[in-house]
Amino acid sequence: MSFTIDLTFDAIEIRLGGWDAIRLVRQRLAMPYSLIDSVTVVERSVVEMPIDRRPRHGSPDSLGPQRLGVFTSLDTVGQHYWAVGACGPSGSVVVVDTSHERFTRLVLRPDELEAFVTTLRRQTGLA
Repeated sequence: MSFTIDLTFDAIEIRLGGWDAIRLVRQRLAMPYSLIDSVTVVERSVVEMPIDRRPRHGSPDSLGPQRLGVFTSLDTVGQHYWAVGACGPSGSVVVVDTSHERFTRLVLRPDELEAFVTTLRRQTGLA
């Protein structure tokens, strides 16, 4: 994958590399813990079905491919930022709802999902 997801001392940090950084005109996104409202783990299809999946940012109109970048949801206000590698629609993803002015939701698939969620909830005080 051409992205990494890290938990720093004060934010979730998503770093893009290679062509994705050029294609999305962004190398980094940091979401401060102070803006995080909730952290949940759900099946990917639950949050993927209501997004506008028109082919853009190189994402085909199907469930399960790598999704990286900004997507608009058809059932929530604001934009979603996805950093999810290719996996089936039943794969688990971390949904982070925020009070950020642009990105109201992050949808992430970190390498160590359970450890990531435990640490993120502890860092944000949502444990």
